[in-house]
Amino acid sequence: MPCQDVAVYCVSCIKSMHIGGKTPHHMLDLVMGEETQVQETRLDAYHDELDRYIEEH
Repeated sequence: MPCQDVAVYCVSCIKSMHIGGKTPHHMLDLVMGEETQVQETRLDAYHDELDRYIEEH
């Protein structure tokens, strides 16, 4: 039974479900009543952003 909307619990799952054509909903967003933001899906750009964050903190 296919389902368009999928509940997920990690950032990588958000990206994977979006790339696969599904609509991801992060568990915390569901609890807080917020919309899940997919943001960057290119892995190289995502890792660059993550590296910058780690360097700053």
